[in-house]
Amino acid sequence: MRKCPKCGTEIEEGMEFCPNCGESMSDMDLRQALRERMAERQSMHMETLPNARELGGLMMQDGRMIKKKVLLRSYKLADASEEDRRRLIEEYHLERIVDLRGIEEAMRVPDPEYPGATIRIIPVIDEENFGRGKDGVQHKIEDEDDPVKGFINFLHAVDISDMYEKMLLSPFSQKAFRAFFDEVLALGDGAILWHCMTGKDRTGLAAALLLEVLGADRDLILDEFALTNVMCADRIARAKQHFLDSGVSEEDASLAVTMAEGVSEAYLARALDAVTREYGSVDRYLSDAIGLSEEEKEIIREKFLD
Repeated sequence: MRKCPKCGTEIEEGMEFCPNCGESMSDMDLRQALRERMAERQSMHMETLPNARELGGLMMQDGRMIKKKVLLRSYKLADASEEDRRRLIEEYHLERIVDLRGIEEAMRVPDPEYPGATIRIIPVIDEENFGRGKDGVQHKIEDEDDPVKGFINFLHAVDISDMYEKMLLSPFSQKAFRAFFDEVLALGDGAILWHCMTGKDRTGLAAALLLEVLGADRDLILDEFALTNVMCADRIARAKQHFLDSGVSEEDASLAVTMAEGVSEAYLARALDAVTREYGSVDRYLSDAIGLSEEEKEIIREKFLD
């Protein structure tokens, strides 16, 4: 069963339109084809970093394009092969690395050092409140006897559909995104790379906010975010099969794989809508919540757009 990329509603076989938002299946198929072409263009084609891509080459609403080989988003760097590391240094001239994982998470699987590049750990998730369910209890992703069961139980206890919304509206996360933009503003002539564990959620939110500053429209922001599902399609399929083989239902397997390996653009759209309701616009959010001045926004645009 497919899911509507616009709103996340499950679409039964033979249906021509999403019963919730009215999106046509033919439009979905066209959009998927365009995203596959987009993924090929944006991919950094790394050997061991499956979700590594750049923002370079994307066109903004004013007709300018993002400079290539400068703004990079990635899977965790601990798995990078020697060839991938060489390319990051010699081809991309890596200058700054921003690790958006928690401190303990980053220390367990640390980034390797890159000659000439600084590494800054900026935790985006407030660990003290992560996993707090509708019951007010903080739940953990663990079960000593059955890890899969523990993971599914966690997903049932916590509504992951609003996880991006909670991050964007959290003062803790807002301070982290401000620190991320400080790194972007401080970049010299090289490239900046930001990542989390799999380079999809925390990394994707940072990319979405940066694209907003640069002048991307909402469709492009959602398309870029959803490229994870194209670039990691094989990993997602294997993960889903693992959950199904473990006796998990189709519905729970789809939910679990979204949390573990994929992304939901509907969740991001929901988060951006929540920000707009709270602040009037995402641009206003960047000013009032993140603390970016109009001068800083213009510096970013002049620095990274051609």
